[in-house]
Amino acid sequence: MEDAGSIPAGLPFLDRELPLWRKIRAEMPSPALVAAAASARASGDWRAAASLLPVTIDIDLAAAPFA
Repeated sequence: MEDAGSIPAGLPFLDRELPLWRKIRAEMPSPALVAAAASARASGDWRAAASLLPVTIDIDLAAAPFA
């Protein structure tokens, strides 16, 4: 049996996908950074949350209730 760290999310994957998973794991933010962003978002500060992590914010202003 393999440890939880060797298979992302405990799911099987093909050998050809291994380089992709290595890249994903190398570039993923730390759990502490994710927690800080989640905390900022939960308190309503989405700008701070977005600035903490490498994300792109795409807002459809036409669909916003205030537009």
